Amino acid sequence: TFTVSDTLGYPDWGVEVNALPEPPDADYDYTWDFGQGDFGTGKDTLFTYKNPGVYLLGLILDDGNCQYALPDKQRVEVLP
Repeated sequence: TFTVSDTLGYPDWGVEVNALPEPPDADYDYTWDFGQGDFGTGKDTLFTYKNPGVYLLGLILDDGNCQYALPDKQRVEVLP
């Protein structure tokens, strides 16, 4: 699972995302899909949405053997 600092904002608005791995001491590589063709890495990261729209933010985990895209995505809306 993961948390998102806020899901509604305006252009040039930064969103902080935090992964909550299970088990907590799991050793994963984290790839964040910010829903507009942009990606980020790291367990915790900050992303700035530049354009108005509705985006689905997702997380992909990699344990070194396989990648797993978490099924739950977070809806993020950037107002005009």
